[in-house]
Amino acid sequence: MSTIFQVRIDEEAERRFVRASRIFRTWISSVVTLMFWICILPTDLADFNVCVSERLNDSAIVTKWIVRALLSIAEFKVAWEKTLESIFWNRVLPYRPHKEPLKFIGRLQEILRIIRFLRFATPMGRMFLKTQDQLRAVWKARKQRKRGKLEKQKRIDRPSMVFRDIERLKGMAKQATALAKLPSFTTNHTLERMSSSVMATYKSRREWGKKLTEQLSNLQRDYFGDVVSPENLYERVLKITHDVNVVIENSDGYYSHRYLKSAKSLLTSRKYLISPR
Repeated sequence: MSTIFQVRIDEEAERRFVRASRIFRTWISSVVTLMFWICILPTDLADFNVCVSERLNDSAIVTKWIVRALLSIAEFKVAWEKTLESIFWNRVLPYRPHKEPLKFIGRLQEILRIIRFLRFATPMGRMFLKTQDQLRAVWKARKQRKRGKLEKQKRIDRPSMVFRDIERLKGMAKQATALAKLPSFTTNHTLERMSSSVMATYKSRREWGKKLTEQLSNLQRDYFGDVVSPENLYERVLKITHDVNVVIENSDGYYSHRYLKSAKSLLTSRKYLISPR
């Protein structure tokens, strides 16, 4: 703290601060662990005589809390059912058939009419929500298409923006193409225990990285060559960006092995060690 805030304190205060920080780091974890064990240990010594009693009893604090919570939930359920029952017989259907038969029949017809209305209104409401989602998707696609046309026109008017897009794309693809830059180590004896699916995944990822690196090199060469129009370059940048985003989004699910996600995790894997060369 004295380094961050540039405040000079004496050595005695600094020693006290270091000593207090060590005490806090040691005792906070110890107290939390002890409190956890106190909460789960029985509080009645009779609970330890499990060989004598046929019915076990648990007097731990956590167990008592769980039992009390379950009882509270059961009581709330019973009270809620009684409330709904009273609302139905006092508000929805307050008339008795043997005392007021005409009012009872009229209220029953009204309830059936409401149920029939809900039966036909529910699909209509679902259709309305689905139509709303489709309209929102169409509006979003229209906005994206309009924004894409504006961005494309900007690149046509200012070709220097295409170069910035290429540099940004190279930064995005840096992690995705990391495995392609490594030398092939499929013949390494330290990786013989790796399954065929892992090696197939690694090879496909490596080939895709090489292909992506070649596409980026061709894209940059065409930009400096002034042979291809900015419109064509922008379309290629969009396509490669989409491919890279798809691979990055699917890498967590498809590449289940953590050492296939990047070169750093591959080199730091403790299970499959390889030579740094």
